[in-house]
This record gives sequence, structure tokens and C-alpha cells, in this order.
Amino acid sequence: MKIILNCAQSIDGKLGYIGKQTELSNSEDWKQVHLMRERADIILVGANTVRVDNPSLLVKKKHLGREPKKQPARAVISASGEIPLHLKIFQTPPKTIIFTTEIGKKRLFNKIKEQNNKNIDYIQIISVGKQDITPERIVNMLEQEGYESLMIEGGAMVFSMFLTSSLSLKFRVFTAPVLLGEENTVPLIRKGSTNLKLKTFYNLGKGIVSCYEK
Repeated sequence: MKIILNCAQSIDGKLGYIGKQTELSNSEDWKQVHLMRERADIILVGANTVRVDNPSLLVKKKHLGREPKKQPARAVISASGEIPLHLKIFQTPPKTIIFTTEIGKKRLFNKIKEQNNKNIDYIQIISVGKQDITPERIVNMLEQEGYESLMIEGGAMVFSMFLTSSLSLKFRVFTAPVLLGEENTVPLIRKGSTNLKLKTFYNLGKGIVSCYEK
């Protein structure tokens, strides 16, 4: 499977403020991000990104300057199953896969039943059983579902999972010309060895794009 991680960070390596949506991308970066989304089969994010940002993860005409050729499926990691189902990616097509555990699966089905969720056709729940949710298991399950390309857009825990995994991948980072500081901010790189190799970098508006491979 082709895997590409994408993020925007500050020049001091922060993804944003804790519990708050933080805009770091410029218009040029957003256009490239939406072109990447259009080429991906499925986009993956963590549960906290969904809670904080409430993204649709759709390819949007306003960023492309034209109608999208296709929309990727979406995926969310929520081991606990404690994730609101009224958020955007659960309310509109295409479908969203929720990777969870057996306990999380039961919670999610109970939520769907209690809420009489009318958009169940847009949600697919995949359990890893009693095992840990790892990047390798996620990729294996996606391949079994027929997906060939995966784009990962956040957040920090998901980035760390994949960057420290055994998987080969590409990593695109847009660095904005702003400082966020240490207080109440989320660092891009946490613990673990990433073994990233810089392949190219270039200016994009007032920011810089760096492309790595692992």
C-alpha cells in the first residue's frame, strides 16, 4: 500500500494548540493537500482530530479551483469507541471506517442504536478484537478491503504510530512562518525513532514544504 503522511507545523515543530483548531496552512498548501486527497483511496485521522477539528476530509472545489474528480473514503482510530457520531465525517458520504477494539465496537453499536442513527450506511466499524490497534494491522485490514493508497492527516498520536512503525511511507510537512511556543501546544514528533530521510524541500508561499521517506 502507498502511504503518505501530511501535516502543517509551526517553525518550532508544533501541530497546534491543545484542544483548539489551529490554522497553519496557507492557500497554496491547501491546494496541494486537496490534490493529494483526490489521489488517495482513503484518509485516516485519530479520534481527537475529529473531536477538535470536526473535519469533513472531503476534496473541496474552493481549494482545487474545479470540481473534484473523486472523493476518498475516510477512517478514524478510536480504540474506546467514545467518539460522537453527529460529527461531519459520520453524516455524509462517502463512508467512514472506525478502527476500534471489541469494547469500542460494542459502545459504537450501542450509540447507533440509542441515537437511531439514520446515517449508518456511511459508517463501517472494524474491530481488531482484543489486540492493540497498530499501523501494520490497520494497513493489513485496509488492503483486505481493497484500498491501495492511504493518506494520513493527523493527529500527533497517529503520526507517531506510523512514523515509528516498520512500514515504508512518505511524509510531507508544510512549515508555517509562525512560533506557537511550548505552552498548551502539541509537538509533531514525540518518542521513538523515525529514520526519516529528507528527499526534497521547496518554498510554498511564505512557508516551506519538506518531503521525507522512510
